[in-house]
Amino acid sequence: MGLTFEDSLKMYQDYVLSGESLSHISEENGNYDISNLKYLINRYKKFGSEIFLNREKIVYDKDTKLLAISRVLENKEALGAVSLDLELPDPTILGSWIKVYKAKGESSVQDTYPRKNDVLKDERARLIVDKKLAEENEKSR
Repeated sequence: MGLTFEDSLKMYQDYVLSGESLSHISEENGNYDISNLKYLINRYKKFGSEIFLNREKIVYDKDTKLLAISRVLENKEALGAVSLDLELPDPTILGSWIKVYKAKGESSVQDTYPRKNDVLKDERARLIVDKKLAEENEKSR
């Protein structure tokens, strides 16, 4: 179930301010997964309401993803804790990165850009060019 940032904020407020149970909030929101609801509450506690209302479209580069995967697989850190550190909107995102890594290896992990609908074509092209220029600059040093 895709939630808007406003939906997420309301779920948190129902839990904390209204004292509703997690199971009740889950049922009210189409049986939203309770573990994801707990993650949502932890996000609010760590970052406040701004994390729900004013989230920028973030690019997760390959190195960041590989570091996060390493923290879970090698350092045995909790997936939820690493996801919170990265400010991921949902812990299953990191889980999917790990799944791809395990199935296809390091070379299959790629940069993640905002969805095409969220970013204009020209801006996507600029992001790609900027990344390539940064890589070339790094190589020439």
